[in-house]
Amino acid sequence: MEERNRTGRQGEAISDDQSDVVWLAMVELWKKRFLIGILGAAFAVLALLASFLMTPRYRAEVTVLPKTGGASSGLMAMIGMATNISIGEGVALEDLYPSIVKSNRVLDSLLEREYLYQDRSASLYEIFGIDQTRESRADSLRAAFRLKKRLARSVIGTGTDVNTGLLRLSVTVPRDPVFAAQLANTLSDALDGFIQEAGLMRAEKQLRYIGKRLDEVSAQLNVANDGLMEFRAENRDYAGSPKLIRLHDDMMRERDVLSLVWSELTKQHEIAKVEANKEQHALEILDEATAPVRRCCPNRIRMAVLGLVVGSLLLMALIVVRSLWVSFTMGRGTRRGER
Repeated sequence: MEERNRTGRQGEAISDDQSDVVWLAMVELWKKRFLIGILGAAFAVLALLASFLMTPRYRAEVTVLPKTGGASSGLMAMIGMATNISIGEGVALEDLYPSIVKSNRVLDSLLEREYLYQDRSASLYEIFGIDQTRESRADSLRAAFRLKKRLARSVIGTGTDVNTGLLRLSVTVPRDPVFAAQLANTLSDALDGFIQEAGLMRAEKQLRYIGKRLDEVSAQLNVANDGLMEFRAENRDYAGSPKLIRLHDDMMRERDVLSLVWSELTKQHEIAKVEANKEQHALEILDEATAPVRRCCPNRIRMAVLGLVVGSLLLMALIVVRSLWVSFTMGRGTRRGER
């Protein structure tokens, strides 16, 4: 019984000690409230000053409407081969645009051009500070790989609206808002050109296949017509022989089938010619990129607020830790005195 009472008193003592610690920490925080505010304000000022030292970055966006138009599986396969993208079943062409934008084929077309950057003409290598003036081809390939990796990770962004299907291409670059708009518009043109090129490659491939098949069917049809004419010349009285009638009917059916196939292939061949020579944009530009008026980062207000919160929380944590340490040392001294 005495042991239970002793255990209960110890539990109450521990609970009282915990309450005292919490109360002591709250009292210390209240006493130091002005110091907490001052330190938070100091951190906010430092964060604000740091934001002025950071390089301003600007973001330009292009809003486009992909023309779905029932893109065929052949075009999807052609795009997959050109971009090294694995395309599964049930994937729509518009769902591939974010991956196509960052593919090597599209990025290579961006690297080949010159841009107006801070009132001078410069390449992307010069703008992003990547040295490509090396004699070794391997070094040039590594420089191109580094630049394309940087473009894909931190410069180019994509977003698709699920409800409207609109595609937004964004470009975030340092210092020059005019260059941001120029690069964004160039990116949309490169994407549109790539889709057109893939469609043209598919149309030309289909045209070659249909043309080859048409030549084969034409030759077979000529052979069938010649055989039928030769049969009629050699068997003018074939109507009196059931065996010759059956043979004549078989030759007629073969000729008719080949004639129908030839007619359909001729029609498809003309359609393929039109598709191979047709220039049609794959993207409809709704809003071209314009030079942004305000920078996207650094966000000075956000950085100042973050500095205020971090500075205040840091000092509050130090005060709480100090209160716990004082309470711990006082408790040890009390227990030693009781012993």
